[in-house]
Amino acid sequence: MNLPKRQARNAALTGLVLTLPLLGFSPAPPSWEQFYAHAVEQMRRHAEPAFATYDTSIAGLNCSIEGVGLACSIGRSTAKSETPFLVDVRESDGRLALRREGKSVTLGDSTFLNATWPGIDTILRHGFIGAGSAPSPTPLPVQAPSALPVIAVVSALSVTGYNVYDGGLATCSNGSAGHAVRLVARHDPLRYPLTGATVDLTTGDLCALRFDAKVKAAAGLIGASGGAQLDLENLAGYEVVTNERFDIDLRAIGVAVKHLRVEVAYSDFAFPKTIDPEIFATPSPPPARS
Repeated sequence: MNLPKRQARNAALTGLVLTLPLLGFSPAPPSWEQFYAHAVEQMRRHAEPAFATYDTSIAGLNCSIEGVGLACSIGRSTAKSETPFLVDVRESDGRLALRREGKSVTLGDSTFLNATWPGIDTILRHGFIGAGSAPSPTPLPVQAPSALPVIAVVSALSVTGYNVYDGGLATCSNGSAGHAVRLVARHDPLRYPLTGATVDLTTGDLCALRFDAKVKAAAGLIGASGGAQLDLENLAGYEVVTNERFDIDLRAIGVAVKHLRVEVAYSDFAFPKTIDPEIFATPSPPPARS
């Protein structure tokens, strides 16, 4: 026999109540807004690393270091294009340094390939290709405006911007049991792009975020629409992205002309106390061929 919606909601909340005291929640039955808000508050309290290094593998785009820029083209990725980049991040100014096969490039405040918590802010606010521009031949811009203060992350994730609903049981990417919530922007969906989140019931942290991908005027077409998911994990006390998945429909005159799926995997994280500043210096352009 099917339970009425209100009874089903109360039963689900009662089940969570049995778990939430172990996570530091109030024993009083929370609303879904409170459940989500507690996870966001807890995420805010995590430390941010001064520096981070990790490997990045990209599937669904052909990205390579060309001159002093990062060139990415749409098309089937190859074994060579999926060779990992070694990424160094300096959080003080959001600067990224990429190295692969003896070539290097630096990116300022990139929306792309920043797997740290401040990077989550940037990608939520500016989407996959960001709001800046990158030098030719890069068809997908990889530059973003200056890093925003932590309050911007709060704004993009804040429960006050969303109506929050039960999303059912879920599993985090690390295998932990989770519970999902659906998020609907109360106003201004461009500022509040989240459509869902999953809370790890073991830790109380967010372990996944889903949002509408922002990819306006991608690849010279009129526009694009799609969605994305970030998988999150706490490593060495720092919150990082372990995977990003983007499903994007490129459109011309309102008609979908190509579906693009991009997957970015991050691994082998380390959080050194410092990194040589020379790593983040803009490389000199290679000498012109005579």
